[in-house]
Amino acid sequence: MSRDDGFAVMDVSSDIVNDPKVRKLFRLSPDHANAAFVAFIATLGESWKAGRRVNITDAWPGYLTFDQDAVDALVSVGLLDRRGLLSLRAWEGWFGIAKMRRETARDRWRRANEKRHADAAMVPRGNGADTEATVPIRSSPTRSVEGYTRTPTFSEPRARGVVKP
Repeated sequence: MSRDDGFAVMDVSSDIVNDPKVRKLFRLSPDHANAAFVAFIATLGESWKAGRRVNITDAWPGYLTFDQDAVDALVSVGLLDRRGLLSLRAWEGWFGIAKMRRETARDRWRRANEKRHADAAMVPRGNGADTEATVPIRSSPTRSVEGYTRTPTFSEPRARGVVKP
């Protein structure tokens, strides 16, 4: 699978079990709701992996016996369209936005990497490079813990910690 086809990880609301259509599924078809919900989640996963809406019959988990009544229950509450696909509106609202967000992030990373590599090529590195002093020279007096005050000279680095007299 190329990165453009789909995603290994899908965006799913942590509140999916409280979705009004899921609740309606369990209320109206309690005998088929468990299998229908598992098949619905499998259809979501297969669709995200493929990067397109996958029919529920193609996504049906192998460990479940196919149940047409469960499919009909998903269609009747609006979780699937009459062809057994995720609704186009829901698909575009979740996958379309995630794909756009991820493509934007990939473009941002690509531009940052290009800039980083371009910057690295322009800045000389190593012993032959002209570099500035890494320790700034401090012209104001420094104060030690004991209260001793002195002004550092240009030849000595900035004092770190306690300066001894």
